[in-house]
Amino acid sequence: MRRDSGYAVREARGEDLDSVRELGLATFPAAYQGVIEPELIHLLLAKWWTKDALIPTIRAGRTFVAEDKSGALLGMCSYGPHEGAYVVWKLYVDVAARGRGVGAALLTAAEDRARGAGVPLRISYTDGNRDAPAFCARQGYVEVGREDQAGMPEVIWMAEVSS
Repeated sequence: MRRDSGYAVREARGEDLDSVRELGLATFPAAYQGVIEPELIHLLLAKWWTKDALIPTIRAGRTFVAEDKSGALLGMCSYGPHEGAYVVWKLYVDVAARGRGVGAALLTAAEDRARGAGVPLRISYTDGNRDAPAFCARQGYVEVGREDQAGMPEVIWMAEVSS
């Protein structure tokens, strides 16, 4: 467990499932409102933020959470293997907890895990996410590619400057 500025970052456990899902249901629409059609946001919530979608990464030890001293969830980060690297697929922080370094601490946990496995870490996000470009730049990541998604904004691929 890692403690910074009144919160702890740790690997998610089964009992975190409901809180992780609730965080996603609250933060994902805010990240893409006005970028992706509301119907598609609802479809993606139903695909990516269900218990069935979240359980595998939690069970595999590939989800980190940040919680405050009372145990309230402040943010989450999940990653998985993809083409010889680990990719951060989800990194979301509660609006009230932003600006406290929670996202950076969650990303650091994923970076440490990737280093331990001897693979690079990448970040993937959908074009139009208001916060992702500046966050990635502050953390030392640069765009290394884009991927077309039929009928949706492109997927942006980021890598550490040193990678």
